[in-house]
Amino acid sequence: MAPKKSAKSRGGGGGGGATTSKTAPKPLHPPPPLQLAPDSLKPFTDRLSPAHVYIAHVDGKPAAFKRKIFMVPIAMNLAVAALFLWRVWYIGPYYIQLLQSTLGTENATTLRAADLSRADIAAVVLRRTATFVLDFLLVVFVWPWPLEFLLGGSRIGGGSPVFWRWAIGFRDREIYVRRSRSWDATIGDVVKSANNNGEANGGSGRNVFWGKVRDATAPLLLQEKTGYLTMNADWDLDWAAMVDATQLVDAKVMPLVAFKVLVLLHHNDFGWLCVDLDTGGANAKEEERRKHVFAFRDALAAVGKEDLFFRWIEIIQFETSQPQGFTAERQLEVAQKVRDLFKASDIDFDEFWKESVGSDPMAGTGASFLALALFAGAHGRLASLGLPCVDLLPLDGLLLLALLLLRLLGLALLPDELQAGQVGLGLVCLARLVQLHVSLLCRLRLECLALASARVAADTQLLDALGGLVDGRDGRLGLVARRLRVVRSSSESEPSFFFWPGAHMEISFPSASRGLRSREKCFPPVLGEVGTGTAAA
Repeated sequence: MAPKKSAKSRGGGGGGGATTSKTAPKPLHPPPPLQLAPDSLKPFTDRLSPAHVYIAHVDGKPAAFKRKIFMVPIAMNLAVAALFLWRVWYIGPYYIQLLQSTLGTENATTLRAADLSRADIAAVVLRRTATFVLDFLLVVFVWPWPLEFLLGGSRIGGGSPVFWRWAIGFRDREIYVRRSRSWDATIGDVVKSANNNGEANGGSGRNVFWGKVRDATAPLLLQEKTGYLTMNADWDLDWAAMVDATQLVDAKVMPLVAFKVLVLLHHNDFGWLCVDLDTGGANAKEEERRKHVFAFRDALAAVGKEDLFFRWIEIIQFETSQPQGFTAERQLEVAQKVRDLFKASDIDFDEFWKESVGSDPMAGTGASFLALALFAGAHGRLASLGLPCVDLLPLDGLLLLALLLLRLLGLALLPDELQAGQVGLGLVCLARLVQLHVSLLCRLRLECLALASARVAADTQLLDALGGLVDGRDGRLGLVARRLRVVRSSSESEPSFFFWPGAHMEISFPSASRGLRSREKCFPPVLGEVGTGTAAA
């Protein structure tokens, strides 16, 4: 039998499966954006399994918030453990009697087939089978939850959430380490040259790897979620590795900044590799600016000035959409307008930005303005409606969603009990905001709509054009529809939209007096009496 010409060596943790020829020289460095892990990470990587991909990041959420989040799994596992122990206490004597009966001791569970009818025998068999199956499911699937939460296990890296919290407590800056689940065994060699043109374990596995890493390191995810909530179908938290990383930082062996956002995988030829996320993601700089905007928003909210943030965003997005372009001169003019806006509320924009973000607000002004123009925060994306991933600022995005929801509900009339004083903004304002985004929403000839065609909510041209984009996706609209109140003036025939901070959308079906089913307050209002709104011109 002829000897094999080549041998396969499988590397762990997403870097495995590399097929190397005996005569082919090994490259000295992995292809970018992969790079050799620096020696400073060796104290940490020595404690990791080469069979997995790891992602570490630093969570800066307040310790009090993390404590509240952790109370939820504690309560759930205590409840599960209590119910399980109650079940053991309740059913334990029954199983003891069954065992004694099996060994020949007659008791209440002992049955004689000769004394029972077939129906009675069938009933006993079914009842006992159901009991056995229920308890089997509890032992196999339910009991491991509190057990792993307290003691851990091999599936979750040998540590446990309780052990982790007991070791490090609650901190304002915590290191979280995620470990890949079973998908890491199927991706093969992600370091293989791109010239393989998608060969087995080549291109397809590499695409899976980069897709999962890109999703897991998205700044929006890391900004909005505390680390404990980043577990999903692709990633587990490695509790033991989190304790190790924290202890290394506490002992001054490694700096905290080394874990800012760190992706690690092992390869047989190169050893431990890390990912240069600055070059690995095409939108890394844009995402960094987006993180700055989040930090600025949170700082304004902390001092009770969140309304300034939305007014600032509206100014920037309006100015960047003007036909004359957003030249350097226009950027300086808009920057001064923003400063004046903040100064009217006794806030120095430049100083406040430096304190909350830590950078010069004028650094990269043009790019920052463009990032702001597409900012959506946590208020939703058109991608959730099946559109391209284009972000809208909260005000116009929610107005647009309100109109779409009216279209999907077939809503033409609203109840009369709402007063004229609650009418605000109006459909003309909505039409203007829609026109601002024709370059982003130019589908179904939206760019051809005249401004006046949006003036009445029943206008079929606007409703059909916009509503047609989201047909069949109305189930997702409620997730981002808030800060609005839909009202109808008793003196006007068309509904109008009123924007108010903290409000939710309030929508009603046509009243029963008009022969249609009435259903008010699809979303509970928190607005109360809003007073007189500003009608749109």
